[in-house]
Amino acid sequence: MAVLLAMLTLGLLVTRAQTGAVMVSGNVFAVAGGNLQSVTVIACLLENDTCSDSRSVVQAINGGSSAKYQLADLEAGESYLMLAWKDVNASGEVDEGDELGVHTQGGKPALVAPPATGIDLRMAKFNGDLDALLAQAEDNTAVTPPPAAPAPAPSSSGLTISGRVQARAGGSLQGALVIVGVFVDDKLDLKNAKGSRVDANGAFSVTSLEKKRYGLFAWRDLDGDNAISAKDEFGVYSSSGRVALATPPLSGVTLQFKAAGLKDYDAMRDLFLPAPAPTTSSNTAPSSSALTYTIPKNWQSTGVGDYVAEFGEESSLKAKGRLDVAIMAPRAKAGNLATQTRAIWQAETKGMLDFENRKGAVFLRRTASGLNVGVTFGTIGSFDNSANDDRLRTLAYYSLLFVVETGTQVTPIFFKFTRAESSLGFQFSNAIREGRPQMLDFMRGVKSVKPVTVPPLYVEKDFIGKWKETSGTYSATNWYTQSGFYATSTYVQTAFTLKLNFQSGGVGDYFAQLTTVNTGAFNTQTNDERMKWRINGDQIIVERPKSGQKTIYQLFNRGKDAAGNTIFLTDSLYGNQTTADLDASPQDTWAVDK
Repeated sequence: MAVLLAMLTLGLLVTRAQTGAVMVSGNVFAVAGGNLQSVTVIACLLENDTCSDSRSVVQAINGGSSAKYQLADLEAGESYLMLAWKDVNASGEVDEGDELGVHTQGGKPALVAPPATGIDLRMAKFNGDLDALLAQAEDNTAVTPPPAAPAPAPSSSGLTISGRVQARAGGSLQGALVIVGVFVDDKLDLKNAKGSRVDANGAFSVTSLEKKRYGLFAWRDLDGDNAISAKDEFGVYSSSGRVALATPPLSGVTLQFKAAGLKDYDAMRDLFLPAPAPTTSSNTAPSSSALTYTIPKNWQSTGVGDYVAEFGEESSLKAKGRLDVAIMAPRAKAGNLATQTRAIWQAETKGMLDFENRKGAVFLRRTASGLNVGVTFGTIGSFDNSANDDRLRTLAYYSLLFVVETGTQVTPIFFKFTRAESSLGFQFSNAIREGRPQMLDFMRGVKSVKPVTVPPLYVEKDFIGKWKETSGTYSATNWYTQSGFYATSTYVQTAFTLKLNFQSGGVGDYFAQLTTVNTGAFNTQTNDERMKWRINGDQIIVERPKSGQKTIYQLFNRGKDAAGNTIFLTDSLYGNQTTADLDASPQDTWAVDK
């Protein structure tokens, strides 16, 4: 079960052969007074009293007291136990205290043979034993074994690839799949992939194919994570001793399993990619055809474009942390960068990483190499300090997505920080403290392979007019302003006012006033003078010749306040600071000064 939840949560590099439109549908109902936020519906295909990681199917439900579900691509001839699960204690396992809905008949768990409709699931507090429940379900209903692979034969509905899979010496064919598909954006196109199970003799047949080149491979998910990884076995189609693409019709194909490893699989995938950019360092990763970058030494590859780094007990928190990184293939730019960043975030995370009942804002920034990038972030996990013993009992996650624009393409780069249980304090995560500098160093080194025209994030007309700044911490999930009045101590209060009148031609008026109240005494400082201003990427630089001062205002994005008026999200940079970190959040807003 933990694997299925991880698949849904990450939304990254999950590979599964989709072979048909057989489905089960129905409704899910929350517990009395509860909701369906973060509920997972599972079509559990039982194997040896447990849910098969590679053959079960999941769907996320994100809120409401009731919701419809529909799980497609189920296997005809099989039977499934239908479950709805809410991981209340964030343990990653179905255990006591969670909420569970189970399809039953006569008060006992019952399997469902698809296609089926009207299979309703009612959530309830779970206080039982999951293993016993699964065993009871499997005992109650006889499951029909999957049919043997059809004998190779011409298909009236398309072209066919058929042949035999051979196990490696001392190996097995148990759980073997043959998959035929194309790779899009560095990933297998799951929507249009075809698959075949392998019979006891290794025979397979994949039908309904078109006259085009496919990637063809046999796969055994040895580590049970339902994802292509270096721990799995592959038998990749070869021609003349080299990994090749397959064009149907083909018969008599032999796919030979080799020892676990991604070498042949990567070679097949790379046949769909442009030639990689030349590199000057052995540690420079060419996996994106639009960007170049250098992978830090302690980032270990976990698959195509995926890396992980571990951080252990190096801070005062005494907690272990992990940084997962997915560098995705470029895709076509589609309209507004902020809108596309949000769309990619939703598509890759399925909404599972959003703040509860909210969506994180998207910031528009410029990288150190001069490229535009959309930045958004989210979190899952919760803090449990109910025992008042100053322990942080649950996992905490913090995720960021950078969508880097290069001409007509964008490349998503996904970071996920995880902090394990801590015995000290309730601070958020040492993984962020120790992993964040490496992430920022990595992003500083991201460059475009080819020279590109970088469109301006802002132009002069965006700012012409009068603006007032309101100070206070910005909320990443709500556009709002504060009064600018705050307390600095028991006896001292300050109020700060900043007004900027931007005029065409790079000139305007600057007005700032700081009032301090100290035990009843007022002290007011005012600066009112002409200014010069200019836009520099994601910043506005304001110079005041009279006082000899210069201020850099970092821009994050534009938005709307509650009344529908335009606002800008900003932060003032001081001292020698010339730019805010790429993952920084705005601290102020500029609102129209009427």
